[in-house]
Amino acid sequence: MSVLQPWLEVYLTGLFTLFAMMNPPAAVPLFLTLTTGLPDRDQAVIARRAAVNSGIVLLACLAAGALVLEFFSISLAALRVAGGMIIAFLGFRLLFENEDLHAAGPAAAVRRQRDPSLVPLAIPTLSGPGSMSVVITGFTKIAGATTLAERAGGYVTAVLVIMTVALSAFLILRASRRVLALLGDDGIASLKGIMGFLLVCIGVQFVANGIAEFVEKGTGP
Repeated sequence: MSVLQPWLEVYLTGLFTLFAMMNPPAAVPLFLTLTTGLPDRDQAVIARRAAVNSGIVLLACLAAGALVLEFFSISLAALRVAGGMIIAFLGFRLLFENEDLHAAGPAAAVRRQRDPSLVPLAIPTLSGPGSMSVVITGFTKIAGATTLAERAGGYVTAVLVIMTVALSAFLILRASRRVLALLGDDGIASLKGIMGFLLVCIGVQFVANGIAEFVEKGTGP
């Protein structure tokens, strides 16, 4: 239990952070708009494809993290600060914007999409810049691991987090009518505000950690 406990804490922290940024309940109104009039079976297929596509996008961000850092010579501390700023900024948007962040233009234009599972559901609604930033910023912790075992454990944990959040997105979209009836417009707005505040806190912490690393390296031997 003592060996698994640190990874469990990392998993739960990553799970909450990514879920808060992806915020699948906020995608329910858009999903219902895009699938109105479709048979239940087709709605299930679109929900599944949207969840799978969003998972693939985030896994690609996780896999490409090392290549991006190396190619552009970006330090882990810089990525932590930048990622934290983006997360905090998007958290502020969730807090103070009245309009739905997941709105995707006029309904008529959206309805012309024959299969909306990739665009606009997976990108940018579920796996948008915020979710990508969470994954890439979380990659900095994996890249900073001191041993191969810790790094491997970090990747496994990150993959599990992404898969779990993608599964939760599928379940929420699949039960979208029930979710909307349960929460209502006010409930979704309140949930968005709570998620936004917590994301601001998480983003500020990422920035603080990155600055602390800059200072430590700058004052080190």
